[in-house]
Amino acid sequence: MIGGVDDTTVLGLAGIISSVLIAAFGYWYNYATRSQPHREFLYQKQIEAYLELSTILSKLLRPCYEYLVAKRNLTPEDKSEYSKITSAVFLDVVQQARIARMMLPNDVNEKIGTLLSVLTEGYYGQRGLPDNATEVLLTLTEAEFGIYDAIRKNAGIDPLTQQMRQVFGQVRSSTTEAAG
Repeated sequence: MIGGVDDTTVLGLAGIISSVLIAAFGYWYNYATRSQPHREFLYQKQIEAYLELSTILSKLLRPCYEYLVAKRNLTPEDKSEYSKITSAVFLDVVQQARIARMMLPNDVNEKIGTLLSVLTEGYYGQRGLPDNATEVLLTLTEAEFGIYDAIRKNAGIDPLTQQMRQVFGQVRSSTTEAAG
């Protein structure tokens, strides 16, 4: 007798418990080995989505940048023309955002939302689009680079530190430069 329970009961429960544990371990092992290819596939699809998003954004925003760089101050006519350019870009970015929402993490999608709001005049509130083209250009650039920063963070490709770049031979160390 073990702890006031009959030996046959303990032996019967031990068999059941061990069977459950073996089944649970088998299930976990099956899950772990099966899900690895799925995770790799999904990660590859995310990387493809990151690259596609980056490529499309740079193409879509080019007309905005070209227009703003050519201007120093925005007249009401310039603002109207810029609004036409951003309206066309806005629709394409919305389409890309729909695709991104399915594959990419929330912080990337939030940064896309920020870019979309920058492309609308509502972003600037009551004061409207600023007269200074540089201010608009910097705001647009900041929104675009926010997306790229989120992509780098989520893809695990944050820029290497100076020390790591030295390890990989991408830059010379100060001792190497002094000797050479």
